[in-house]
Amino acid sequence: MIAKLKILSVSPFVGSNPTLRTKNINLINFYIENMTKLKRNVWNETFKEKGKVFIKPQRDMPRIIKIFKKHNVKKVLDLGCGSGRHLVFLAKHGFDTYGIDIAKYGVSMSRNWLKEEELKANLKVCDIYKKLPYKDNFFDAIVSTRTLHHEKIGKIRKLIKEMERILRKNGLIFITVLNFKYIPKNEMKQIAPRTFIHLKGNDVGLPHYKFDESMLSAEFKNFKVLGLWSEPQEKIVNIVCWARKNNMI
Repeated sequence: MIAKLKILSVSPFVGSNPTLRTKNINLINFYIENMTKLKRNVWNETFKEKGKVFIKPQRDMPRIIKIFKKHNVKKVLDLGCGSGRHLVFLAKHGFDTYGIDIAKYGVSMSRNWLKEEELKANLKVCDIYKKLPYKDNFFDAIVSTRTLHHEKIGKIRKLIKEMERILRKNGLIFITVLNFKYIPKNEMKQIAPRTFIHLKGNDVGLPHYKFDESMLSAEFKNFKVLGLWSEPQEKIVNIVCWARKNNMI
């Protein structure tokens, strides 16, 4: 039986309409129909309440920076830049840095953080699962941490094609996706194959597509995977991949 939910329980993400607050809804249809708006509102509310959320760069970034410099990378996109931890890190290391995110509040925080550090980056507010606002072959590398999995697989595949389009020949990517080890059934709901939304906790309202290593590698079929591994933590597993765009693209 499809779960029912009162709008009141997700009111931070759907606005303040009092009529909506009192109605029972079909949870699955609601999330599918309002996915983009929900994600935007969830992240804006998160940044407003918690600030920068992440401060330190992802643990592998110092090594990835060395790889980027070895391969003469100049122009880098942080795809799903959030409040700016990797924008600042990349700019500090001399890269021509770009960032894009659906949450305007997060992008505003990124801009302020960069200003505080006397650094520069080109920032855009945009839904990354639509056509990306960059020219073909524009970037030498793309970084995206804990972002790619926040959709259904059809849109994820379209995003990967867009990443291929904007990345130069032999360009590099560094990607991480998130898996939860275990979620109680009353805290999540499946909305599509391998796609779940959280009903409780910090990720409430956000879709998660459940990758494993082999599936992630298969989706990047037009790339040569140079490294692929998992980093288990207490409640989650980070799947990490870096790869090079194939010459034939």
